[in-house]
Amino acid sequence: RWTGVPGRRIGAMPVDRTGPRSESDAVDGEDLEKGISNGGSSSDSNGRGSSSGGCCGDAHTRMVWVGALFAFLPFLLAPLGYAVAFLGIWISRQAIQHFDGTAWKAQAEQEMLPDILPPIFMDNLWVFMVVMPLFTILNEIWSLLAPVIACKVLPTAPVGMDLPLFHPRALIAAMKIGMVTRASNNLGDASIQAWYLRRCGAKIGKGSSMSEQTMLPETVEIGENVFFASGNTLTSMEVDQGRMRISSRTVIGSNSFFGNENHVSEGVLPGTFVGLRTWVPKMPGSAGSLFGNPAMKFGRPSASGDSMDGTRFQKFWYHFSTSVVDLFFWKALHSFETGIAMTLGRLIWPEYSDTWWGLQFVAELALFAGIGILGWWLVSVRFCRCIYHDKVPLENPFYSSVIMRWFNANKIRKVFKPPFHTEGTMWHATMMRAFGTQVGKRFFSPNQDVMIDPIFGRVGDDVTIDYDAQVRQHSFEDNLLKWGPNYIGSGTSILQGGMVAMSDCGQ
Repeated sequence: RWTGVPGRRIGAMPVDRTGPRSESDAVDGEDLEKGISNGGSSSDSNGRGSSSGGCCGDAHTRMVWVGALFAFLPFLLAPLGYAVAFLGIWISRQAIQHFDGTAWKAQAEQEMLPDILPPIFMDNLWVFMVVMPLFTILNEIWSLLAPVIACKVLPTAPVGMDLPLFHPRALIAAMKIGMVTRASNNLGDASIQAWYLRRCGAKIGKGSSMSEQTMLPETVEIGENVFFASGNTLTSMEVDQGRMRISSRTVIGSNSFFGNENHVSEGVLPGTFVGLRTWVPKMPGSAGSLFGNPAMKFGRPSASGDSMDGTRFQKFWYHFSTSVVDLFFWKALHSFETGIAMTLGRLIWPEYSDTWWGLQFVAELALFAGIGILGWWLVSVRFCRCIYHDKVPLENPFYSSVIMRWFNANKIRKVFKPPFHTEGTMWHATMMRAFGTQVGKRFFSPNQDVMIDPIFGRVGDDVTIDYDAQVRQHSFEDNLLKWGPNYIGSGTSILQGGMVAMSDCGQ
């Protein structure tokens, strides 16, 4: 039963037995304990129970219904996005078929009137399923090409710049860093990430590999054989009191290693290891291992370079899988859903009748929503659970098929997003279990993505994970990707912005 907010103790109030205890105190304590054990209900002298929850039942029932409302209301409102497009089509058809002010024409006359859709679509509905993926691929190419053009054509941001935010050069710098960062996030773990950032103006040496980064490309220099995990910020740009400043270039020495979500301003020396969420505002005086905010040095053994070697086929599949399949195929497949829904809708309802058009309109919206849910369940849940599960080896070299499938699953879940917003509701744990996380009772979190690696998540009872807090079950060390599982013990609370990385939490 849901008995209250997770993390709070629910039960009879503790009674101080060290002092005198009056008869009224005993009666009140017994009544309180009895009321709580009955779930907030009371009984009369004949044993008939009466609930204080009114028409909605007890607190547990109300919590279930309120949680369902918050979880499924965004999904129920999502078809309104399709409704605008369908309404525009329907109004256009009405305008075309009523241009002379008369009522609906006979079927023979209607066939002579122009349709809102080109004849090729009406005669060959399968074209929808071809056009939608092609349009998605072209849009993806343009989203990658536009930042390159902007960085090539627009003036560069000079090092030492100190200008008001409304100055044209400051606006151009802000636009560049925004466009390049969005494109880099879109590329994700693609093998062409370094090549693409070079096209945008960054200087990156041979053998360097990276995931999504935040940077102003013309101010970044990266040496050879540098590894970057996701979420790093490589820029000295700062905005303060209405001014934008770029104090220095960001220079990363060769053979360095960067974990996740680090921020480096001036750079690091060759052979530097930067851990997780580390802030390095100045160039360190010597190479070494850095961790924390502010960055502190720590000792760690050097890594061997044997595990990064892969066969020719493994390297080919790495490039093809991350730069073609992950970048284009999954989004094209997602748009294929829309093509299927459009095709089925036109087959079932080629024309809306003047009597039942309202119900037909709602039914077609439900068709779009149902196909979207089905696609999400089959691809993002079932297919990902087949290629990426907790039975895989816990240590894998970079070019292994396990890592490639991990990349695939991460990209799929970014494209096929959950249709239900269950975070902050009782249904959140159910959604997490669908992705493979083992969740106990009375879990609560306002975040949608609590587990970075959901299949290795193990969460006890009465756990609360606050805003922007996460649990990470993987690390990349010694050229090996290492997974959990890690356990979050019962009664644990992870506060705002906290992260439990490759660690367990006791009860």
